[in-house]
Amino acid sequence: MTLAAPLIVGAIGTPSDIVSGQVVSSLLETTSITLTHGAAFTGRPGTRIHADDNWVLKLRTEHDFDLETTATKWVEHRLTQERTLGIYHPSRTWFVASVEGVLRCGNISRRLDPLHKEVERSIVADHSRFLDRVDQLFDLYLGTVQRHEMRLDEGLSNFGSDDEGRLFYLDDDLYAWDQYVALAATLAVWLRRYEALDEALARALGDRLHRALEQHRCGDMAPRQVQEHLKDQFVADSLKPRMKGLMAGVGGLHTQCAAVESFDAERLGRILDGEEGEVPVALLADIHSNLPALRAVLDYLELRRIEHILILGDTVGYGPHPKQCIEALVQAGAVCLLGNHENALVQGDDSLITSRSARWALEWSRPLLDSDDLAWLACLPPRLTGNGWMAVHGAPMDPTFFNAYVYQMTYEDNLDWMGQHGVGICFHGHNHLQGVYARGRGMDRLIRDAKVDLAQFEHTLVGPGSVGQPRGNQPGADFALYYPKSRRVEMQHLDYDMSALIDEMRRIAFPEQLIQRLTQGQ
Repeated sequence: MTLAAPLIVGAIGTPSDIVSGQVVSSLLETTSITLTHGAAFTGRPGTRIHADDNWVLKLRTEHDFDLETTATKWVEHRLTQERTLGIYHPSRTWFVASVEGVLRCGNISRRLDPLHKEVERSIVADHSRFLDRVDQLFDLYLGTVQRHEMRLDEGLSNFGSDDEGRLFYLDDDLYAWDQYVALAATLAVWLRRYEALDEALARALGDRLHRALEQHRCGDMAPRQVQEHLKDQFVADSLKPRMKGLMAGVGGLHTQCAAVESFDAERLGRILDGEEGEVPVALLADIHSNLPALRAVLDYLELRRIEHILILGDTVGYGPHPKQCIEALVQAGAVCLLGNHENALVQGDDSLITSRSARWALEWSRPLLDSDDLAWLACLPPRLTGNGWMAVHGAPMDPTFFNAYVYQMTYEDNLDWMGQHGVGICFHGHNHLQGVYARGRGMDRLIRDAKVDLAQFEHTLVGPGSVGQPRGNQPGADFALYYPKSRRVEMQHLDYDMSALIDEMRRIAFPEQLIQRLTQGQ
């Protein structure tokens, strides 16, 4: 089917913003523009662009329609979606047209000043203007994330400004939200690409992002997520001062957080790297406010003269001793990671926890913690990384670091991720189960042996189980010992007297499910 003239379906803005069919016809008669990286126009192979000094037309050649009604319905649906986004210029008009005998759809908008060209100018000549544009970019980007849980393509060529200085999105596509992974990669590209982006300007850039994260209420965790993903980006040694400045700006108050002075994560990192010989490290996870269980483990470690302790998240939750457990770990100098229960407690958002009994425990716990306790929890790092190893509460491939689980349905994907990112060993908690998922000699397997030689495998996921609420059908306290020089891990289990703990939980009226989990080890 062919159309005598383009069918104008509608514009993002008001009827007065609609571009006429005559303008569309005139542009379609011009030669399409070749798309090249870094030029005024970039795009995907399925898009043909026609432009003049005033207008830019995109023809979607990947869609062929047999009927005008089908094409129109597709365009109407697309237009409805785009109007809700609030990211496109009001003049953006969708149409259906016959092109070379084929019924196709497309859109046309006012020609805007491409942001990548403006940044190239302002980052050298006008830092104030550059940072103002960055503010607009972050506002558009994070606003879309918060309203729609989708992300815009971070490439600067996908944005443009009009004569009034307003910034708009130019690309046709949005993408699944990835918890700041692509944003961090884009910022690292800027550090490498723009010579004028020195340490001071990089810090100012990070500060603008930090403020935007706060303004859009992305949560206290957001700056640290960005920082962690920035750590994964490669920059040459000569550019590391820039990265340091950027991360400092993004981190804001978290960059200088006195609450974590209770432990030395750098020293533990060197030990886990094997730089200090065969110094054992205790791996504890999911203590969950169970002081008798924690005390039993700490006493055992003291007896064995094991001084270095890594806590893989979830110190709080489920149990009746959140404050006492924090104090015990601070006194022990344990290096602690952030878990999902700490995050929910600090954020004050119990909806982040799905279990009703777990939410009850967090609500009960919150009044017991003072401002210093909450500050300590808020500043816990979500991840540690070293020479071929990493430690998280959740799963290595999870961009939030503490929400996803390692278990039978996910371990293969996580091992794949480790192979792609050069990680040999990942220490994790969250699943409350002891075991090692290992890949080596062309096989994946789950190992539940008490002693495991990790050196024989290419990649391993090491779960020490839970101190405070194990779920391996054996009541008690689970943890592990790791020997970094030989890369050996020893799973440990301790029995302890939980009668007083059970009596206390019943006296406080804790949910019976939480009590049964302790007594049954489930």
